[in-house]
Amino acid sequence: MRAYQAPAIPDPAAPVTAKRADDDRTRVPATVFGIPIHGPDATDIVEYIATGLRQGLRRRVLYANAHLLTLTRDNPKLTSIFREAELVVCDGYGAALAARLLCGRKLSRQSPPDWIDGLAARAAADERRVFLVGGSDTAIRKAAAELIRRHPGLILAGAMHGYFDKAVGSRESKQVVDAINASRTDILIVGFGMPIQEMWLWENWDKLTCPSAITVGAMFDFLSGEAYRAPRWVTDNGLEWASRLVTEPRRLWRRYLVGLPMLLLRVMAEKYFPATSRLR
Repeated sequence: MRAYQAPAIPDPAAPVTAKRADDDRTRVPATVFGIPIHGPDATDIVEYIATGLRQGLRRRVLYANAHLLTLTRDNPKLTSIFREAELVVCDGYGAALAARLLCGRKLSRQSPPDWIDGLAARAAADERRVFLVGGSDTAIRKAAAELIRRHPGLILAGAMHGYFDKAVGSRESKQVVDAINASRTDILIVGFGMPIQEMWLWENWDKLTCPSAITVGAMFDFLSGEAYRAPRWVTDNGLEWASRLVTEPRRLWRRYLVGLPMLLLRVMAEKYFPATSRLR
């Protein structure tokens, strides 16, 4: 079995030579619309989380995709939340394309379903406790059972659905935070969908005692079999959006049929008219 390699993510200020600047996966992010986006591979992400736990560091791992870059146009608070996160991972062709066009960087693309098994295996090996929150009651139960089936040694500290009042200061949100803290989990995995999951995690980060937290979007639905995820050849060729649009047209048509063209316009405006662009 290949040994885990310590990534360069914890030292983002270290110098990078011109020779490796273009394909550096972890040390220097591509800053897209003010958000620093890294391009680690799956092993890098797992090791980053494991290293933080070993060193007693608190870390939030978020992901950036085309939907995020569309949302941040009119949501400066969301941009600030991502700038504060300890690691933002490139997830999806849209974010990778924006990084290439605006920063000249080729970033690796990693979605949570691509590296969750590596993380679960490492958590089991290191005897780290994992807490899942998000999705429907059926989806989260099935997702938890599937992770345990795949990784029998995984210590599941808890699993809760995501259908509760997430408003700041709400009683239900406080109860969820209290349950997470009582579980003494090491890794919190949050799947409410963007941007709700990032906003909720940011609002409650100081109240949570877990050292690591990760946002995963619809991953619980994919793990549970409640939603279909396109095969790897589709995602590798930047067509996952089309697959999701076909399977969930009523929910996702605006995100893809309106959001993606707007993102392309925003990227082009930023690239060619950075000083005068109103789409930034």
